[in-house]
Amino acid sequence: MTNRAHTDHRGLAGVQPLHGNDIPPPIIDSNGDGNTDCTNICIMTEFWGTDESLCDIAPPPFGDGVVDVQDLILLSEHLTGAVDDPNALVDPDLAMP
Repeated sequence: MTNRAHTDHRGLAGVQPLHGNDIPPPIIDSNGDGNTDCTNICIMTEFWGTDESLCDIAPPPFGDGVVDVQDLILLSEHLTGAVDDPNALVDPDLAMP
């Protein structure tokens, strides 16, 4: 079972289990421009071998603590496609090419 940190009504930190639809999908679009492309690969290679959570996307849902080939494989499965991501930082129609 996967867990997520939370703060209760008293401000005390704790962990609660995640169930089914509570588990968020990984954010593939690391720069938030609404597309997965070579820019996302460049960002991933900058953090290769680190624990950068922005690029540590595999295995879903929270990665494995290191940016590696698993993350690159997941990113490559989404390349050259528009991202339907509510976490995107900009409107895809306004993103620069």
